Amino acid sequence: TFYVPARKSSLQKPGYAEMIERIPGLKDELAQLDYMSFEPKSEEWFNGRKVLGEGLEKVMRGQMSAKAALDEAAAKVEKELKK
Repeated sequence: TFYVPARKSSLQKPGYAEMIERIPGLKDELAQLDYMSFEPKSEEWFNGRKVLGEGLEKVMRGQMSAKAALDEAAAKVEKELKK
């Protein structure tokens, strides 16, 4: 087994290059590190994600159109941010 390194510099550690060549697909998986980003760690961010998730669920259940769900989510998030 292997792990995805916490830092790109970990890829330079001894033995890692050999492991990348030995394990099929690992090189492609690690290439994704160039495109990753971290989510902010704030209450507002997590609340916004929750609101978006609730809207997505309504869309997936056919209870609301995507536009209506996004409009509703935007209004809820704006209201929270103004508090």
